[in-house]
Amino acid sequence: MASDGKSLYGHSTRQNGGFAASGVPPGNYTLYIELHGSDRKSDKKWYYPGTFERTEAAVIKVGLAEKVEGLEFPLPGEYRVSTIEGQVTWEDGQPAANVEVMLLCPRSAKQDGFVVEFMPPTVLTDDLGRFQMEGFTNEVYWIEARFSKKDTKKDVLIQAHSLSKRIAPIENLRGIKLVLSEKGFSGGCGK
Repeated sequence: MASDGKSLYGHSTRQNGGFAASGVPPGNYTLYIELHGSDRKSDKKWYYPGTFERTEAAVIKVGLAEKVEGLEFPLPGEYRVSTIEGQVTWEDGQPAANVEVMLLCPRSAKQDGFVVEFMPPTVLTDDLGRFQMEGFTNEVYWIEARFSKKDTKKDVLIQAHSLSKRIAPIENLRGIKLVLSEKGFSGGCGK
């Protein structure tokens, strides 16, 4: 947020925790991450360098055509990154290559907690159907695999998905198995 009260939007680059905001005019800024509560009224801001208090936030000065680098902005302590690994197969047990795996519908693991992300993390499986992705501790997700391919001979779109599984990565998760068994695309979040 600029000192004149205007907001500029930045985003995660999805590369090793990187983030960026482009087209930032010269000025003084307060950097924050918006943590999402159960409704918009309960959202909270986490200010750089690591506080919920705006008065304790550091001011970042940006000069004309200046690139500010090297900022390290840790998330609140209860949010750590966990690795989620597994494999996607077809019903016959064959590995499903080039299939999208998604962490859908992030929700806080706490009743009055907050969610860091609002875009579902996705990855593609390798030739053996394996995947590795990251999620946050203190969040609950629905993990699902999705496949889509155009059959050019029949001029139809072939779609399949796995059943959604609820996961809560309080630590690294390994050995998750997803089977592409359902036709079409699901609604995403389970019950």
